Amino acid sequence: MTREAPLRFDAPESCEAAARAAAPLAAGEIRVHPFRLAAGSEARDAWAATLDAGERARASRFVRGEDRDRYVVAHGVLRGLLGAALGIAPRRVRLRTGVSGKPSLDRSPRAPALAFGLSHSDGCALVAISAAGEVGVDLERERDVEALAIARHHFAPEEADAIARAPAATRRACFFRHWVAKEAVLKGIGTGLTLPLDGFALRFDDALVRARVIARDPRLGAVSWNVRMLPAGDGWHAAIATQAEAPRIVVGYDEAAGSASVPN
Repeated sequence: MTREAPLRFDAPESCEAAARAAAPLAAGEIRVHPFRLAAGSEARDAWAATLDAGERARASRFVRGEDRDRYVVAHGVLRGLLGAALGIAPRRVRLRTGVSGKPSLDRSPRAPALAFGLSHSDGCALVAISAAGEVGVDLERERDVEALAIARHHFAPEEADAIARAPAATRRACFFRHWVAKEAVLKGIGTGLTLPLDGFALRFDDALVRARVIARDPRLGAVSWNVRMLPAGDGWHAAIATQAEAPRIVVGYDEAAGSASVPN
């Protein structure tokens, strides 16, 4: 089923159940799971039990209980989704952190080669699991920012010019479209903001759905990156960055609703 409907942020329990019912990822496929971070205490305790020692230590350092709970849900669900994709229990998922700080699967030689990304904003989250190479994902809810000033200071000049040319009523949306797309690329590469935002430029298509990454900084390497915007709904923006030219992106919903492929 192909449709361009907004992402539906279901309860995290529904998201994980859908992943368990799904078939293993096909080669060249990226599966996207949107979910809310609100959950009952019983479910949170179950997810907390799947975390490793490092994740539990990070969770304990949050001052606000809400932030701690959201971290536990996000990372517990991530483990559940990875475990479903690998066919193992969530607590058996082994993660490692690279020198740049990007987490990845510490997999056995017989395990499928999967990459993943996690992003959350204002109580909602996205997990992307990829059998199409490295992936980065970002999700943001629009908020009041000095869009043009930030773009002039941090973005590539042509990106700032595009935001300046946008009508005043859509300028904030234009800014956040660029922001999530650039963040998705940085997360995919694994450099974070150590690679400056003006180290590359985005060239969007006429539909403002796909973008090519024009490298300016050598740390992007020789591999090209591509961005696909996701239909996140009014006031929200989401993007996936991949090294694959046109991966099959499947959005996972609950069993009753089935799943949806994002059109290439």
